[in-house]
Amino acid sequence: MPGSYRADYVGSLLRPDEVKQARASFNAGGINADQLKEVEDKAVLERQKSIGIDVFTDGEFRRTCFQNDLVEAVERFMPSDSPAVARTWQGTGGVSQERETRQVLGARLRQTWRLTGNQTPFVMANAPGPIKVTVPNP
Repeated sequence: MPGSYRADYVGSLLRPDEVKQARASFNAGGINADQLKEVEDKAVLERQKSIGIDVFTDGEFRRTCFQNDLVEAVERFMPSDSPAVARTWQGTGGVSQERETRQVLGARLRQTWRLTGNQTPFVMANAPGPIKVTVPNP
């Protein structure tokens, strides 16, 4: 079928070392947000081209968690007193981190930011082919 696309890879691309180093430097106050974005911008499309992906995305290089875009694009999520689920993952530098998080809706969600606002502008302007966005379910 002409004009249709199939994009199969699911999940985040592993960040290259230069992106991980820039994020660590940003978190430590060594570089500003514009400098971090410059490193991410340079790496994201090159990474996909180098491994043969031909439908482009931001690769989730800009997210700290796959759900962040949703939580940051709306208001009215609130902390909950109910027991949280403890999650362990590898943080910056490979250090294990545990976080207990639990949020509930406090009222009807209100959009404050475009859900894909962190993903699409750069990719739309710079991708050498078709693009896709990753949208988490609530």
